Amino acid sequence: MARVLIIEDDQGIRDILADVLSGEGYAVQTAQNGLEGLERARSERPDLIVLDLAMPTMNGWQFRAEQRRDPALAWIPVVVISAERLTRDDVPTGVAAFLPKPFELSTFLEILRRVPAGAAGARAASADRDPRGAQHRSSSRAASGVEGLIAVAAVHP
Repeated sequence: MARVLIIEDDQGIRDILADVLSGEGYAVQTAQNGLEGLERARSERPDLIVLDLAMPTMNGWQFRAEQRRDPALAWIPVVVISAERLTRDDVPTGVAAFLPKPFELSTFLEILRRVPAGAAGARAASADRDPRGAQHRSSSRAASGVEGLIAVAAVHP
């Protein structure tokens, strides 16, 4: 059973994601800001982190910088969820995926299934790996996994 840490300041979103992931068989821990998330990540060693960017106390950008500096945490893949409108170049370095809010839970779950939880290094899941993807993408190919996921999220908001 994969262990997921959800770091999200909005209690409603945090609770819904935790309930959905628990129902899917994930062991879920939650944190309401980056500082609490950092403490939980260090004590619980999750296989995957779901991270919001805009939070009080320590935001997602600051959390990500601290996570990358800590060798015990740097390998944990991160899926960023955010209402911030980011371009491909704005997405935090090394994240496994980016999903803009609002999003469909089915899209969120599909992205989590594609991210190799606990893999050494965060590898991006690509839209090209989806056998149904050919029905949903244009003739151009994504330059990276993050770009592919942004394109998929745009088609499946």
